[in-house]
Order: sequence, then structure tokens, then C-alpha cells
Amino acid sequence: MWPVVEAWNREFHDVRTRRLLTLDDKADATWQHYTASLERDERTRQAMPTAADIDAAKQAAIARVQRENIDIKNPDGRGA
Repeated sequence: MWPVVEAWNREFHDVRTRRLLTLDDKADATWQHYTASLERDERTRQAMPTAADIDAAKQAAIARVQRENIDIKNPDGRGA
């Protein structure tokens, strides 16, 4: 078992001390950046209101304007 552990230690030491990027390192970094961007975009899209949410808010605003007789030409009630 120790030869295996020693081989892992050598490999990990090589990875930790490596300063030059390999093509695989670059490809992996590119892929990680790409997938992180997709995940961020998906989270942003999930947080955005849907068409149904927007329509419901619009209908609620219209109902309030009608219920409270709000003058849409002068919504704050102050004179011109």
C-alpha cells in the first residue's frame, strides 16, 4: 500500500508545484468557466418573473387603479 501512497504524493506534489499550464489545464479551466457561466445564467433566469407573474402584477395594478379611482393622468393627486 505504501508504494501507492508514495506515488500519489509524488503526483500531488507535481500538480501543486507545476507553474506551466498544460493544454488539458487550459481546456479544463475553459470548460469550468463555460459551465459556471451557464449555471449563473440559469439561476438569473429562474429568478426573473415569468410572463404570468407580469400579467398578474399588471392585472393587480389595473384593479387597484379602478378600485381606488386613481387618476392615471395625475397618479400622485397633486395639481399640475
